[in-house]
Amino acid sequence: MTSVGVITIISGNGGSGCSTTAVNLAYWMTQQWGDHGRFLLAEFDEQGDSSHLLDVPSSSNAMKYLTQPTSRLENLVQPSPVERLDVLSSNRSIAAAESMLSQLVNQAEDKTEFRESYAEHLHDMILSYRGVVIDPAKTGEIRIAAIMASDKLIMTTRMANHNQKNTLALVGLADKLMQEGASIHILPIALEVAQAKADEESIAILRQEAQKLAPERHVTVSSGIPKSVAVTDAANAGQPLLQYAPHDSETYRGKRKASASKAYHEFFLKTIGV
Repeated sequence: MTSVGVITIISGNGGSGCSTTAVNLAYWMTQQWGDHGRFLLAEFDEQGDSSHLLDVPSSSNAMKYLTQPTSRLENLVQPSPVERLDVLSSNRSIAAAESMLSQLVNQAEDKTEFRESYAEHLHDMILSYRGVVIDPAKTGEIRIAAIMASDKLIMTTRMANHNQKNTLALVGLADKLMQEGASIHILPIALEVAQAKADEESIAILRQEAQKLAPERHVTVSSGIPKSVAVTDAANAGQPLLQYAPHDSETYRGKRKASASKAYHEFFLKTIGV
């Protein structure tokens, strides 16, 4: 099997299920192609949500990978409870890496050339894995490097209180990234399954605006995924949504989990499946 590539999860607004999507995508890839090698979830966000969801200790390892080019990736990653999935975890020390990278970019004679060379360093993670999922910070040079290093982008956007102005801004950002050569998929996140229906109008606006972009740029808009289905809600907390057993499928929470699992699976098949 060929490499799945580097996939970065970015968000159009805060609290939009970015880390939850990253964890579920990483897990999903191990289930689809785990027999063909190992996968990596690289966390470059000081909040450490991705590693927390996978019950992996936070660390300064991501900072070391970013600031010490001679560091060997295999010495920095940690195994997760999910078979064939490693995690490059982060903590607040990532702010030091962001500060250093920002200074280097400002000092560079050719900022674009420097960013491209740094993005290559991030993309080199794929040399050790079949696929890499990056959960970056919401802003900053590390986020730019992650976007430039990616073979594909997934942009999550929270549909609650979403309006046409926010939608146009989101699609504008997606268009800008695609003009620069990115392949991007937009994933709406709803706060509740019940609300997902109420948000159909917002999703329709998002789909209508996205379809104005050239189809060869691979913009995909799915139905909403309920963000309220938190990994920590489950009895087996610390496991990705797709790993849940449907033992409580008749309960409201069970239905939410089943809905999220199905929506994620369909979205990943459509956008990532090879």
